Amino acid sequence: GQTVSREQLEMAVYGGSGTIESNTVAVYIHQLRRKLGEGLIVTAHGVGYRIETGDTP
Repeated sequence: GQTVSREQLEMAVYGGSGTIESNTVAVYIHQLRRKLGEGLIVTAHGVGYRIETGDTP
């Protein structure tokens, strides 16, 4: 239920090594949504992404 920024996701996955394209995280989020369903991962525009747990209104 916690919102995580794109930068936090990049650091968690790639660390400080190398550079990644600006839309890499968005592409992976899109692929996850296709596999897991559209309602699970929510975009908080200007903030980041959040996994809906069903507990949040």
